[in-house]
Amino acid sequence: MSTRVIASSYLTDSPLLPQDSRESRVLRMAEALIEHEAYADRADAVRCLRSLGFSIFDIHVAVDDARQVAAQVAVAEEIAGS
Repeated sequence: MSTRVIASSYLTDSPLLPQDSRESRVLRMAEALIEHEAYADRADAVRCLRSLGFSIFDIHVAVDDARQVAAQVAVAEEIAGS
């Protein structure tokens, strides 16, 4: 009789942040990037979010998603305004 052991790691098998928490952080970051017009460049976005007190971990995990959301909002507002 053989025994199989299946090892799993929480960090590799699960998202780094709980989904609800991640979504709310991305939205808060996107709002800040829009307010400060800092979503076009990743380095500017990181500096802006860091200066606003977001943690370095949260920034590096979610900055690209926040930039994408901010850009989509900016485009939607531009289209709606024309």
